[in-house]
Amino acid sequence: MTEVVPVLNQTTQIMRLPRMLLDSGRWGVLLLLVVLLILRVGYLLICPLDLVPDEAYYWDWSRQLDWSYYSKPPMIAWLIAFSTFIGGDSEFAIRFPAAVMGTLGLWPVYELGRSMYDHRIGLWAFLIVAASPGMTALCLLMTIDAPFLVAWTASLYCLWRMFAAEKPDLKWLVPAILATGAGLLTKQTAMGLIPLMLLFLLTGKSDRSRFKTAALWLWICGSLAFLLPVILWNNRHSWITLEHTSQHFGTQPVSTLRHVTRFLEFVASQFGILSPLVCWMMLVVVASALMMLSRLERRERFLLCFGGIPLIAVTALSLFQQVQPNWAVALHLPGLILLAAWGGGSLPLSLRLDAWRNWLPTFVGISAVMSVGLAIIPFIIPGSSVAGTAFDPTFRLRGWRDLGQQVATIMQTFPQDREMLIIAATARGPVSELAYYLPGKPRVYRWNVGQVIDSQHDLWSGPADAHMLDAVIITDGIDELPKRLAQSFGSVTEVGPVHVSLGSRKSRHYRIWRGESFEAWPDRLTPPQRLANHQDPILP
Repeated sequence: MTEVVPVLNQTTQIMRLPRMLLDSGRWGVLLLLVVLLILRVGYLLICPLDLVPDEAYYWDWSRQLDWSYYSKPPMIAWLIAFSTFIGGDSEFAIRFPAAVMGTLGLWPVYELGRSMYDHRIGLWAFLIVAASPGMTALCLLMTIDAPFLVAWTASLYCLWRMFAAEKPDLKWLVPAILATGAGLLTKQTAMGLIPLMLLFLLTGKSDRSRFKTAALWLWICGSLAFLLPVILWNNRHSWITLEHTSQHFGTQPVSTLRHVTRFLEFVASQFGILSPLVCWMMLVVVASALMMLSRLERRERFLLCFGGIPLIAVTALSLFQQVQPNWAVALHLPGLILLAAWGGGSLPLSLRLDAWRNWLPTFVGISAVMSVGLAIIPFIIPGSSVAGTAFDPTFRLRGWRDLGQQVATIMQTFPQDREMLIIAATARGPVSELAYYLPGKPRVYRWNVGQVIDSQHDLWSGPADAHMLDAVIITDGIDELPKRLAQSFGSVTEVGPVHVSLGSRKSRHYRIWRGESFEAWPDRLTPPQRLANHQDPILP
């Protein structure tokens, strides 16, 4: 009988585990999460916007799965491939992972705020992030950011839980490795987790001894192991991703005015992502916390090391070179948790600043209204006088279906009794958009006029076993046909222009050509040839 008691106690604890994991506070947040997910998925079903060029580009990757790609690790292609395998090739199926991950990514935000402070602070952090216009946009577009932010925030939560106590809690080691590894397979920026974690340990006297713990180095080594397939792929492709990434940090001589303009553009973009009032309040709180860093607790130092300090570094970088707005989005999340802690009264900073706490709910409410407005814009702007102007944020997501339909109509005038090649001598954007919106979603080959590898299309081989086929060739509206491409056909004739209107002041123009009797895809120019002739000559 005495042997049965421990078994019963253990069984009782197991039965209570769901209740322990999902207490009343967590149940409420989970309900909010489900409602928000339903709203976002429902919105995708009625969203009138075409795929943005990046979405079509990543969808094109998903049709040729690999261990890595020209500019990014493989996660984005894997996710789209899985979603479209289940749900087909609709815009909804492509964007569905963004809605799911962008919403589920709010859970580690809540848990991190809760574990550091309490349920109320975690809930406020959840609401602030959910209400941000930029986060709303990330849940509508299937780009790198949605899966990356989930992995980033989950990594922060696992790392905090692992190192929050005096001795590392090893049960969080494997989750931390998996979260960080997923981030590394999604975006190169996830590498920043490692130096930022080292910075956190270095800035605290009591934390420096953790450099000797096996948990830290097992996390680093285990996470980096996820990069092995990416490294092997790059080794086979002349380290093209490393070369592409390094180009982001190349500096070109520009005027002082241009440096200042870039800086102001970057700062303005951050205010747009978070909404002006929330961003302003977060920056004030982060700056105030940094000024009293030595007096703060470990939890605030953790948030500042992963948010405020690198945010300052990225902002300073924008003074010297072009910085993309989304580079700092991951750094906002710790800052917003810090903002929630201050707004909830768990982080006193100064009497003057703390008097503004009561305004935080109003600022978050305004942010939520802006997010709703952002969701309504696609239904209003296309038919308004704003369409095609500088105030139209939707122009990059419109007109691609129309382009595909117009090109398809022209192709119907060609002989229908034989297969045709489709070649786009354009920038990378129209290539994948045509591949998606042409009937049958055919393979579209890109002819790179510049002859410098600048997209995944350039790494894929040209058409094989296509001898004597005819082709439809698309060039930008002001461009002639590249000479070397024209020489690949027995004859080439111009068919006519294609015009896609995006509104009163903006449109896309292309020219359509018919190539007959394809011979062979020309070899890429060698480096000496590129130096002598950087641009592919065009027909006179």
